[in-house]
Amino acid sequence: MKVVTLLGGSSAFTPALAGALAARAADLPELELRLYGRNEAHLRTVAHFSSALAHARGADHAYAHTTSLPDALRGADVVVNQVRVGGWEGRTHDERFPLEFDLPGDETIGPGGLASALRATPVVLELARASARHAPGSPFVQMSNPMGILLTALREVDDLATFGLCELPKATLRAALALAGEHGAVDVDYAGLNHQGWFTRVASGDRDLLPAIFDAVEREGPGFLRVEAGAMREWGALPVPYLRLYAHREREVAALRARATSRGEELEALSNLLFERYAKEDGAPPAELSTRDTSWYPDALVPCLAALLGGPPAELYVSEPNRGHLPGLPDEAVVEKRSTVAAAGVEPIPLVAPPPEKLTAFLACAADFEELAARAALRPSEERVVSALRAHPFGIDRATARGLAQACLKTAGAAR
Repeated sequence: MKVVTLLGGSSAFTPALAGALAARAADLPELELRLYGRNEAHLRTVAHFSSALAHARGADHAYAHTTSLPDALRGADVVVNQVRVGGWEGRTHDERFPLEFDLPGDETIGPGGLASALRATPVVLELARASARHAPGSPFVQMSNPMGILLTALREVDDLATFGLCELPKATLRAALALAGEHGAVDVDYAGLNHQGWFTRVASGDRDLLPAIFDAVEREGPGFLRVEAGAMREWGALPVPYLRLYAHREREVAALRARATSRGEELEALSNLLFERYAKEDGAPPAELSTRDTSWYPDALVPCLAALLGGPPAELYVSEPNRGHLPGLPDEAVVEKRSTVAAAGVEPIPLVAPPPEKLTAFLACAADFEELAARAALRPSEERVVSALRAHPFGIDRATARGLAQACLKTAGAAR
């Protein structure tokens, strides 16, 4: 039996992972899933429901739960971190306060991402150090946001085998190809940081598919992609949807201001409803669970776990130190790479061609922000936060950065 520890296992969305694991049971060994969290009642509910779901689908997966971190980690073959520090209230804060400064509010990018990192970094460091101590050598798969800043901070932890995982590039490519009516095999180059990247080459044999994708976006509208064709053509590349925060900043600020409730508040209400449903149902996922897209489980985490535990290798998008993968960025910068994950570990797929210079310049700027943000999160001070904000690609002036810094620092040290 293999052991997977899920930090933040009390999430109301963990049963979506149980369902995704059950769907891939043929590629997985016998599993013990250890759910770790602070809320005993939620842990017990989620573990019971996930066990019933796995049993109903014939998967040999057992779910245990504990509030003891050493007990959760001891002997784990893989450790997955999905802890959300500050809960939904923290996410709501991160989504709202930047709007007062005419900037998009987001839990991963810009001031909101920095505020999230200030809360999360001490907790994630504690979890990672415990993982290195109680599950030495086992992969520490980082799923929580802000991905790049947290992975940069995790360089502080000795003897930790860690990387980040995200489904968004894969989902972006799939949506773009469907929009363009392309259904065959393709080869790609991808250059980015987590939630800030582009496909700089999409090819079917000798045929460049990017012009057809741009035409389809102009004709059909961007839909899931969220970025207009004009911006794509200017970049000469296919962006992940979060780059709308740069390409269409004023539009996005207006849309966020117009929301009656934040996304954090919506997810908090949905979480509460799901816990009520789990207490009444036994193994049949409530309809409400599908109302949130949790494709990071079937598209990223489950293939990763299957590969690490000896199943089929998987092509995934992994965040880890650059180490020469993207020219023009420091080796220690955390970048997102198209990679092959297997039992032996992660192997990046080399780029066929370097990204355009203007994209490299943007990524270097964003990487500089994440480096400075990690330093601020490790040793918080107003000056370090201001320095990080001033480095961000949004082009934040000093007076605005000082106002933002005060809002960011209010969340530092908030409880999970």
